[in-house]
Amino acid sequence: MGVAFLSAILLNAGPLLAGCDCGSSDAGDPCTGQEIRTTVGGPRTIDLTWTFSSGGDDARCGQFANGDYWVAPAAGAGAVTLLAVTSAGSGPLALDENPQIEALGFPDGETRLYDNYVAAEDIAGDLPLAFDSSTSLVAAVRRDEAVNGNCGTSAIVGNCVDVYQVVTILDAVPPMAGSRTLRPSVGPVQKELIHLEDLDWSRLPSLDYIPAIDAGEVEPIREKWSHALEIFSIVDAEGESYSEAGRAFRAGLLVPDYGAGTARNFYDHLFSLFSSGDDLTTKEPALAAMLTYGKDLYDAVFDHGIQRRGWGSGAGQHLGKFPPAVFYAAMLRDPGPGAALATISASQVGRPDTYAPQELEQINDGPNGPVWGDAPDVMGRYDVTRFWAEMLSAQCFDGALGECRTTGGRRTTRDPMTFVDGPPAKPGSSYMGVALGPTLAFAALAHLMPRVCAIADYPPLIAYADRIRSIGLQTANDPCAPPDPRENPETCDAFRSRDCEYYGTSNTGTATWGPISLDDVHTCIPNGPGQNGRFPQFHGEDVSVGYKVVVVEDHWDLIRASNEPCSDDLSIHIFSDGFESGDTGAWRP
Repeated sequence: MGVAFLSAILLNAGPLLAGCDCGSSDAGDPCTGQEIRTTVGGPRTIDLTWTFSSGGDDARCGQFANGDYWVAPAAGAGAVTLLAVTSAGSGPLALDENPQIEALGFPDGETRLYDNYVAAEDIAGDLPLAFDSSTSLVAAVRRDEAVNGNCGTSAIVGNCVDVYQVVTILDAVPPMAGSRTLRPSVGPVQKELIHLEDLDWSRLPSLDYIPAIDAGEVEPIREKWSHALEIFSIVDAEGESYSEAGRAFRAGLLVPDYGAGTARNFYDHLFSLFSSGDDLTTKEPALAAMLTYGKDLYDAVFDHGIQRRGWGSGAGQHLGKFPPAVFYAAMLRDPGPGAALATISASQVGRPDTYAPQELEQINDGPNGPVWGDAPDVMGRYDVTRFWAEMLSAQCFDGALGECRTTGGRRTTRDPMTFVDGPPAKPGSSYMGVALGPTLAFAALAHLMPRVCAIADYPPLIAYADRIRSIGLQTANDPCAPPDPRENPETCDAFRSRDCEYYGTSNTGTATWGPISLDDVHTCIPNGPGQNGRFPQFHGEDVSVGYKVVVVEDHWDLIRASNEPCSDDLSIHIFSDGFESGDTGAWRP
């Protein structure tokens, strides 16, 4: 089994083990072999075996800093021939070359929600194949769902991926035999090699309140983020969102199939690597795996600084895609990726068809400060009338005569007037809590790393986190009248303006609640005598933190105090003023 930390332990020690696991870091004398064997997981494990040759003989091979393998032609040979890829311990295996979400060779399950499966992209049945240029080969092992259960929902039965393994074919042996290089991103045809020396390690937080980690704890982190990929749940080039399929595309043997759960796992592991009690050599393999995971996401969305795909928002499925890319860019000496990511807050958040990341998109500035909920600033009649209809139906508003119910309707929608937290049924319910743990963790990361703060470039994120911590729910100072309790929720259809006696678009002249008119849907009928808004009774309530990150929960005050420029002037870009490539991350006015 290949183990990444061997490269660090055996640095310059020469080839001591067999084949591609020999541990050589000498590009002039790399490992050679014709087979890669890896065991992934525990207690249930999956064995993967790759066999290959170069000119009928051994190929040159080795491991990147995160433990993923590379293979290059033998000296004097022009190609690597992949003979077979097999797995044991789960379902069938598919193999895709430089995979793109718009046309994937996996998974070919019983239920297909989307049209991005293309059978011809699965080349596993075409082997042996020769590769004479740099190529990412991604093996996806499907779960045996009859034995091990499905992933998430019935809509994706038969489609669950258990693990991935990436093997990269290179034209030549990389510097130091790859031991100081991040594995190239799987999608792009050009295989960019980023070396650990291209990262500024002084930017990594060093915190004395986080317990030290030992080598035995590092290896599971390295394995998880080397064999899990998130790039197949992003929004594709045509604007198609793979919400439920995102569960299928996640490596369910290693990470939760739900996006918020995977996000929490990422933060748990990342913050555990910020301890001042570790030396960098010990935790470098795990950090390399997490940086590679983020690099994959950045390169899947951006092409040399030009956005070609999106992140997505809504429920908890889209959390955890943006922050790993931001962390990678924040550690990189080259300011380019960070500068590209820093454009998102100004150019995409709150705009239709831009697919901004959930961590930013669900926090919207309003008259009372940032409030929570999903929707573009150009909310139309459909969204707004549905918001009011769901508020009436739920019967949680102030003065309602029915029983409060929070399970119906869209549970991510924000207040069109941005005075109170969403969703419309009851502020703070449902997905606001689901998203809160990863959202607070991203704010914490921004406090700990000035470059993360500046790349996010979104002051409402910090203000929202502060308000949640200091106040709780925001429902006060709401000038909008609640639904009239005389309105019958069983017959009134505010969504379609039918059979409503008191709703704002009624023609009876007795309107007491809702929008003033459908020509100005973002304004509301104001409070009448004795009214204090739609949900004043909930102001200041605690929001249950779903998918909480323990370090953030236990040490928020210390984290919050660590980087004042983040909260005081987040809008200053480190890429245009105050920072330059290679800086240590300390703020300079």
